[in-house]
Amino acid sequence: MKIEVVYLYPYQKKLYTHLKNYFIFLVVITLFTTCKKDFTGDAKMQSLPETYMVVDKISRSGDLRLSTTIEAHWWGVSQTGLIKGYEVSIDNQLTWQFTKTQNGTFLLTIPVGKDTADIAVYVRAVDNLDQKDPTPASTLYPVKNTPPTIYIDNSNGRKSISFPAFRYYWIANDTDGVADIQGVEIAFNDTNNIYSLPANTTAATFESQINSGVFSNKFFVYPNSKTIHQTDLINGIIYDQYNKFWVRVYDRSGSRSKWSKDSIFIKKPKSDIVLFNDYTGSKNYYQNFYANKLIALGAPYNNYDIVTSPIDEMPNDNFTSIKVFNFFKKIIWFSNNANATLSLASQNTTSFFNNGGKMFMIVDIGGSFAYNESQVSFTPIASFVSPPTVNDQFKMNPGDTATAVQSGWPNLITSSGILSTSIRPFFLQNTSANFAYSNLYNGKLVIPASPAPITWTGQSALIARRKDIATGATNLIFSAIPFDLLQGNSNIDTVFRKIIIEELKF
Repeated sequence: MKIEVVYLYPYQKKLYTHLKNYFIFLVVITLFTTCKKDFTGDAKMQSLPETYMVVDKISRSGDLRLSTTIEAHWWGVSQTGLIKGYEVSIDNQLTWQFTKTQNGTFLLTIPVGKDTADIAVYVRAVDNLDQKDPTPASTLYPVKNTPPTIYIDNSNGRKSISFPAFRYYWIANDTDGVADIQGVEIAFNDTNNIYSLPANTTAATFESQINSGVFSNKFFVYPNSKTIHQTDLINGIIYDQYNKFWVRVYDRSGSRSKWSKDSIFIKKPKSDIVLFNDYTGSKNYYQNFYANKLIALGAPYNNYDIVTSPIDEMPNDNFTSIKVFNFFKKIIWFSNNANATLSLASQNTTSFFNNGGKMFMIVDIGGSFAYNESQVSFTPIASFVSPPTVNDQFKMNPGDTATAVQSGWPNLITSSGILSTSIRPFFLQNTSANFAYSNLYNGKLVIPASPAPITWTGQSALIARRKDIATGATNLIFSAIPFDLLQGNSNIDTVFRKIIIEELKF
């Protein structure tokens, strides 16, 4: 094979280089021109979305009209894009709400003063380019107003008797939505004089206006949890008889619920003395015992009021209970229901004492009472003495002595019923900036055991007093032993007189 070598002169090499570069340039230009053909012409616009609803109109009339709470269903289509959501209007396209769902439940608003209306629900689809259907779909709903309903709520316990500070609760409903309720109307005994309250009112406290110590038939009204009463007073309440309470609500169309009613006996306080009977059994026995002791003191102590059952007669909220306590200046409170008594008193008597109130409280504590410090914080008690073991109880035997600690106070002797009672001695609180505490009586306590009871030598305070440091006056005497069990030497009347007249100055 013959190989022939070709030599180029310098001017030939230069020409070859130029020809090669020119050829490459032509190839690139040709390729570029060929590729550009795919990008020529106008870009195609994405079509607007379309919206559809199941029906355009629902035909109903009279009682067959729908309630104002309705359901609506829809869907949307985009020929060249995607549907990302929908906008819905129930106020004739004044406002729109966005949703990703294809259905919804809506509360339609009937014009004020109207009972029926034909209201359209509009829907427009929105695509991935935020384009909206310019011709929304709609369904026309024939709706009617539904009158609201109401009932008195006694779930916290119905009160059938009360002093002139009491509270009522109620619950209102409206098929057209709670927001449709526009107001509450109440009245006492007849519906000729109607008192109006805001639509959101679900309870109210009523308190007698007192003018120069005289209880008026006009009552302050405290709606819901407000502590400032309404400007207007309510009339119609009559003392010492049952009073009918009426309540109803009305909606934006003017439709009113039926009246819901209840009755309550309103007692006018006879004096500033009241007896609280919180015994859970043998109420009449204890009530007669303490009432007779009070009556024996003579006038004016024979004019008093009685709360025979605080759980039934006292309001179940603190605000209204405080109003009741403030009607009085002197309280004798006897109880074997320690938890209820101490809880009610500790939460509601601060204002009573601040206003100069005086109290004699006798509570049969019992050996199993599980107290907390807040319950006894208003008393002279710091804490109760615990027996050596959980199965032990403190007792006193008939004929045992309750020894007076302060001079001028006679000793007391227990009577036969003491055997059935567990005694709870206590430790006294330390003197504070406001009160000084002192023990009045110690008990001779034993712990039942076999073969013989064990004599208790520890703390044994049973009766104590609290004095207001600012005035130096006693405003509370507390006894952890029932007074009817201290009649062994027939001098309980003397001690009762000393407590009520000399110490508490009833």
